[in-house]
Amino acid sequence: MRCLTKNEITEWLKSVGQIEDPQHGDDEPEHRTVFSAPAKYSACECFVRCFLDEVVTRGDLLVVVYDAEPSQPCQDFVSDALRFSVGERRQIQDAPGYLIGYEERERAIALFALMSCFMWKCFLYAEHDQITLYNWEGEIFDAWTASELKSGVINNIIKNFELDLRS
Repeated sequence: MRCLTKNEITEWLKSVGQIEDPQHGDDEPEHRTVFSAPAKYSACECFVRCFLDEVVTRGDLLVVVYDAEPSQPCQDFVSDALRFSVGERRQIQDAPGYLIGYEERERAIALFALMSCFMWKCFLYAEHDQITLYNWEGEIFDAWTASELKSGVINNIIKNFELDLRS
């Protein structure tokens, strides 16, 4: 795992054909699903694990924090400790991306689940099929993909977790 700056994030996303901000940009993958996020950390962690194992299945992952506010001192402590554990000394504002190999996906699961529970806006990008999972401050998730097959898998996971679809 290594942390990336905003410019490095943009470069990586372009290199894998990913859309940086499907939420607010001019372009988005063909399939989008909006749904309630799991309410508890353990459920969120389990959901993200299923999402990676059943939808993503391979390739590098990129977790990006777009808004870490509001932030409590205890959340800052956890975030800093995680960053320091991999040798990262820059602040999250300076290097908000976490590039993670698929074999280390448990780190991506932990980061995305924690940030979701912290109510920080963040994206989880896969390097294929324009697969993206977005957390809206802990309450709502968006999932995008260019693959109709992957979209169906996402909908099955949402159904299995009994999460509410939103419009």
